[in-house]
Amino acid sequence: MYLKRLTLHGFKSFATRTVLEFSPGLTAIIGANGSGKSNIADALRWVLGEQSVRQLRGRKGDDVIFAGSNNRGAAQMAEVGLVLDNSSGWLPSEFSEVTVARRSFRSGETEYLINGQRVRLRDVLLLLAQARIGHDSYTVIGQGLIDQALSARPEERRALFEDAAGIRQFQVQRTDAEQKLSLTQTNLSRLRDIIGEIEPRLAPLAEQARRAKEYLTARDELARLLTQWFRYQVAAARLAVTTAEAVEVTSQAKLGDIRTGLEAHEQQTADLRAQRETLTQAIVSLRRERGEVSARLQTAERDLAVGQERHAALERQRMDIAGEQSQQDAEAQSARAEAERLEAQIAATEAWAEEGAQTLQALESGQASARREQETAEARLRTAQRDVIQAQARLGTAQGELGRMQRQLGDRNRALAARQDATRITQDKLDTIEAQLAV
Repeated sequence: MYLKRLTLHGFKSFATRTVLEFSPGLTAIIGANGSGKSNIADALRWVLGEQSVRQLRGRKGDDVIFAGSNNRGAAQMAEVGLVLDNSSGWLPSEFSEVTVARRSFRSGETEYLINGQRVRLRDVLLLLAQARIGHDSYTVIGQGLIDQALSARPEERRALFEDAAGIRQFQVQRTDAEQKLSLTQTNLSRLRDIIGEIEPRLAPLAEQARRAKEYLTARDELARLLTQWFRYQVAAARLAVTTAEAVEVTSQAKLGDIRTGLEAHEQQTADLRAQRETLTQAIVSLRRERGEVSARLQTAERDLAVGQERHAALERQRMDIAGEQSQQDAEAQSARAEAERLEAQIAATEAWAEEGAQTLQALESGQASARREQETAEARLRTAQRDVIQAQARLGTAQGELGRMQRQLGDRNRALAARQDATRITQDKLDTIEAQLAV
């Protein structure tokens, strides 16, 4: 196994993506002071899991991200990828190449990846420990590290020997086991506290369970009685609705008959009014003719008076105008007869009109009576409709009350089920604790 490739992107001075290929043998990186040689070693430490910013020659976490320059903006992420050749099977992996990568964002988030899959830091440390590689081992020897190892205390130097001996992975596993054991002891203490807290509650819980059973029995009986009562209420409301609907149908039929009779009366009234209008027009015409005859009669009478005056003055011409006077008398007599005939016809027409007016008045009285019957029938219909509405309202109220009682029953059932679940969970915990204590 050897280091095959190192990829840097946004890490410290490596703003652009940089790939360093390492071939078998010795590889040296040279350059002037400040060219970034130490950043490569820092990148190796960082991707191997180094958490101390001071070891990476920084003051805060985002110091490892490219901070920008005059010609380039600051990066938002730093990523370093380490590719190890595993063709010899040194690492416990089926891949011939194992890629370990680490990403850090300015928001403070950090990601670890093995072969492109996100993993935990502990998984990376365990894999590297199995390969005897670590950021705090002899894998990366920095400036002054040899003098530090020679002058270190025996227990500090022992860590290097243990790392070289390949027991780092077992130490990691032992640390995890100790942490799990400590967590188990803490959970056991907490479980004992819970047992001590729950045991005094068992008797009240048993009493509550007994009351819950009694409640279930009473609830079922109440539900049965409520169902019967609501069924009775619904049946009564439906009977009232049926009765009201029958009354409404009867009222509608009577109202239809009344409306039919009223329409016949209105048609007859319209016919009589048309006849009265015709008679009125005939009376007007006859009166106009009577006026004309009266005018001719008056003219004839004036002419007669003038003739008589002339007769007194012109006695000598009496014989000459005797024929004319006789003719005028005949015309006057004829005019008087015509006037008397027209008077008789006008009287007969007025009598006929009076009779038609009386008939029309009787029909209008019948129409008013029919309208009163219609109003009475409409009032009965409105009463029946109000009865239907009230019955439907009572039915809706009964159904709403039934729904409310059912919702209350459902809420109580859910509360009882939650209490039963809590009791069952508590009993399961007690059984588990008793089993553990028995062991």
